[in-house]
Amino acid sequence: DLFGGTRRAVEAANAQSEAVSADLADAQVSLAAEVAQAYIGLRDQQQRLAIAQRTADLQQKMLALTEQRRAGGTAADVDVERLTTQVETTRSTLTPLAAQVEISLDQLAVLTGKAPGALDAELAQSGAFPAMPADVQVSDPATMLAQRPDIRAAERRLASSNAQIGEHIADFFPKLTLFGSLSFSAGDPGHLLRKANATWLGAPYLSWNALDFGRTLGAVHGTEASRDEAIANYEKSVLAALQDANDGLSRFGHQREHLATLQKVQVSAVRSAELTRQRYRAGTTTLIDLLDTQRVEFAAQQDVVSDQAELLKDFVSLQKSLGLGWQEPQA
Repeated sequence: DLFGGTRRAVEAANAQSEAVSADLADAQVSLAAEVAQAYIGLRDQQQRLAIAQRTADLQQKMLALTEQRRAGGTAADVDVERLTTQVETTRSTLTPLAAQVEISLDQLAVLTGKAPGALDAELAQSGAFPAMPADVQVSDPATMLAQRPDIRAAERRLASSNAQIGEHIADFFPKLTLFGSLSFSAGDPGHLLRKANATWLGAPYLSWNALDFGRTLGAVHGTEASRDEAIANYEKSVLAALQDANDGLSRFGHQREHLATLQKVQVSAVRSAELTRQRYRAGTTTLIDLLDTQRVEFAAQQDVVSDQAELLKDFVSLQKSLGLGWQEPQA
């Protein structure tokens, strides 16, 4: 390898191998993010289903109380019908939510390489959302983005293309090849492999395609074009990563603010509903007021749970976009 052609070929092959390894890591990152978001979606659906069930139970108790009051002559038939309508309306949301839970359980099973239904026993019960850190440290975005497997793959393909240029440039120069032969001869087969009966011959062979420089130059130009394409793909990957990271930070920050607002709304709605229920039992407010505050309370609880799920999904997307938690494999 007088002029480095073989070394450059090995360098190109190694870089290509590292690019394929980065592709595998990128697929693993995407799968991990998809599993996390599917799990969050499952817990979101289960919690909203539990809220709807509790709300329906509470409304059923209010219906029973109103029926007692009607029997005592202190409530009208229209009040009973209104409460019955609200109870059935709330119960109508249970079936689609239960169907979504079953679909999410099957989705998680498939994403983890299991048959549908394999995770039902483990995850069928409603559970809390995964914990999330109070702060997300973003100290050096450039270093974080460099950890992304898709950027590593693009950079390694660029390195491979650059090494291939050197491999073809070496074709302009002579190549030295060593030819040799090794043989054994003996009158007795039992003595055939003895060192004294071995003969060897070696000779250098010099080759040079001096009359084929046009083809070599064409190969160099071809690899240079591939290098330029790899540069463009690398720049595209970096720009896409920057956009992904900026979008992720923006969504996450605004979602936290939105969730804080909805939580305040929920506290107020729960307090208002409880006060209205107390007044209704005491006969100092109307059923219409009670139904309205219960509707607002139910919607506020559902909104908070959904927003918590969206915030967690945005956090997962942010982790993925910044390359957090991922690093190059150790040699």
